[in-house]
Amino acid sequence: MTQYNHTIGCPKCSSTQLATNKKGFSGKKAVAGAVLTGGIGLLAGTIGGNKIKITCLSCGNQFKPGEGKKILSTEKLIVKKKTPVSLVSNSEYNRIKCSSCMTENFLNHIYCKKCGKGLDKKDEKTFSDIKVKLFACPSCKNLAPQDGKICPHCKTSINYSKEGCFIATACFGDYNASEVIILRKYRDEILNQSTIGKLFIKSYYAVSPPIAKVVSKSDLLKNKIRNNLLKPLIYRIETKNTKR
Repeated sequence: MTQYNHTIGCPKCSSTQLATNKKGFSGKKAVAGAVLTGGIGLLAGTIGGNKIKITCLSCGNQFKPGEGKKILSTEKLIVKKKTPVSLVSNSEYNRIKCSSCMTENFLNHIYCKKCGKGLDKKDEKTFSDIKVKLFACPSCKNLAPQDGKICPHCKTSINYSKEGCFIATACFGDYNASEVIILRKYRDEILNQSTIGKLFIKSYYAVSPPIAKVVSKSDLLKNKIRNNLLKPLIYRIETKNTKR
């Protein structure tokens, strides 16, 4: 027995490896978001279309909900296991190789993410199904690969650092928890813009790792810090953002 359905794919390369993020929010949010496939992708095309951007993790193409490509797929129903089989193959290529250092870049990249050389349409095109993690470039805010040294959009030097709120991560149990992301965003966009804020950040990272280690081993400490300190702080941050 064969069952037919649809999945949503990139309109450029047909890949179904997609991530979604709201405009104006940290690019890390997109990375943390779930990959969109099947009914979930269709649903995203109908909710908040004016605030959501979808990024293809295979070729880097960005598009709005509703612009995705419907891909017919089949699932052979097998006892104890379902095996999805795509009827639509990926495009012939989804990467462009830098002629200088031979690094593979997304098709929408202007500069090589490793050496900064300007990419040319004549450069070799290749195909890869390897997922690439992205984050927001601090300068131009476009999504850039975490493994790159140079932003492929604005050519500024970048250094992705997964340095987070140690105590908050220990309390909420996940570096990519929504509460931790809000605190990181507040650190980058508010605290890091002032001398006092930068001093606070430096002091925090000097003392917080050993504290976080102790907190991570105590459910009592986690609950107290989470409910009495972090949640009220997050509420104040979100309230201020809403008033802007």
